[in-house]
Amino acid sequence: MILNLFFSKKRTSAFLLMIGCLAFSTEKVFAQSQDFERKTVEIAGTDYDFFFLEAESNSKNYLVVFPDFYGVSTEFCDGIVTLLNERTDVHIIVADYYNGLNADNPDDAAKLYSKIADETHYNLTQAILGFIGKNKNVAILGYHFGGLAAYSAVFRMPEKAKKSLVLIGYLPETKSPAIENLSMMFVNSNSDQVNSSEKIDTLYQSLSKNTDLPQKVLFDGRIEAIMPGCRSFKNDVFISLIPEFDLFFDGVFGKK
Repeated sequence: MILNLFFSKKRTSAFLLMIGCLAFSTEKVFAQSQDFERKTVEIAGTDYDFFFLEAESNSKNYLVVFPDFYGVSTEFCDGIVTLLNERTDVHIIVADYYNGLNADNPDDAAKLYSKIADETHYNLTQAILGFIGKNKNVAILGYHFGGLAAYSAVFRMPEKAKKSLVLIGYLPETKSPAIENLSMMFVNSNSDQVNSSEKIDTLYQSLSKNTDLPQKVLFDGRIEAIMPGCRSFKNDVFISLIPEFDLFFDGVFGKK
């Protein structure tokens, strides 16, 4: 039985209920991070959820994150904050595929993924972009499995919007139309891949019509060893790459 339940410091009664039900649940329940607020948007009679951390300033900067197929966890959300390295001028949105459930092994993750509807990714993206609104500076980050959803999302953003795409462990095919005003950052987990640099160059040329915008490529074979299933960006590998992310985000959002 899947326990579909969120809890936070404001909902202690839900915590007590969860303790009584844990013996019957195979998937883990996401303990909502204290600072992230759960948001729900209805599309065609179905609720779609994501988590929102508001910037401290009145900012137009947004980072939208599509996680791996293990789902959202407190550790994952806190890791995103770590990756931004104390930036307080960026609103953070983390997509939730499973209405609060997550898994810690491939079998349970596959079970969760098999239960979501075909239109979930599309409608969830629409819900998030609708929440953000127009005339915003939006960076979309896809982590491994979430890379495909992130890549698809940039094509549904307003045409004139300033937009950025960060893909970690996922490289898309190049058979796509070029996108106006697109900054890109790729973290390739296989540093020994043959012709990796040529493939990246082809992606840049085919996806972005403006090469003056920030473009960044990282090759780090250590990432391959922790993917998939890495529950957080708060580990030695990603922490060592924070200066590189800083440079990219400075170019995208402005210096912090």
